[in-house]
Amino acid sequence: MPSRIFSLSEHEAALELVPSFRDQFLAAADACNQACMQEDCEVMVESCFRSFARQQEAYAKGRKLVGTQWIEDGTGIVTRATPGRSPHQYRLAGHLVLRDAATGEWLQGGKVPDARWGRIVGRAAKVRGLVWGGDFRGLFDGCHVESPTWRAVAERYRWRGLPVDLDPAGVLLD
Repeated sequence: MPSRIFSLSEHEAALELVPSFRDQFLAAADACNQACMQEDCEVMVESCFRSFARQQEAYAKGRKLVGTQWIEDGTGIVTRATPGRSPHQYRLAGHLVLRDAATGEWLQGGKVPDARWGRIVGRAAKVRGLVWGGDFRGLFDGCHVESPTWRAVAERYRWRGLPVDLDPAGVLLD
């Protein structure tokens, strides 16, 4: 199976990332693309920068608001991060989604995830010193890749996320 060419929308999503992280993330994406040639799957770049509103939407999935409390509704949560507490909001995370080459369906995650998540995305992230969401305790997020330094950036920005119109090159990492 030949490697796939990333789409314009995937490249545009990656351009929203902080440049130094973007370089590592895209190198991991390319490594995943190469590995997928042997694994009967394909990789897609998704969900890089999230605004406050987009993070709130992601947090609400799998929950319902009861009074002032968010309660799990049994449909499966997609993130534990409330707005301001996600590396996506600091342009320091992205998703490398694995899909079945024949059907286009996401590879199974959940309680017994498809082993290709670790072999492909996990390996590509860790070799580059990035954090892989498949290692999170309590929530398997096999497509998630983040910078190990994102919390220091979040502290600098007082855990409010970054403005939507901020040039990613302007994010201070040290």
